[in-house]
Amino acid sequence: MVNFEWNGQPPHKDINPENYSIKWQGFLKVPVTSEYVFKLECEDGGAVQINENVILSKNYDFFLKNKVPYLYL
Repeated sequence: MVNFEWNGQPPHKDINPENYSIKWQGFLKVPVTSEYVFKLECEDGGAVQINENVILSKNYDFFLKNKVPYLYL
């Protein structure tokens, strides 16, 4: 889980607070093969990508309708 609140400030004093983006990268280790739920909460836009496939995006209809995608891993 990535859970971070910028509190209205950019991550560094030299970054324009009106126009910046953050990219989080990592690995997902699943303990067993099963169906998993992914959720995205963001204020100005965001996406979740697994194996080069975007599974969540703020601009997709399923996000706007508050549906949560399931993925079998």
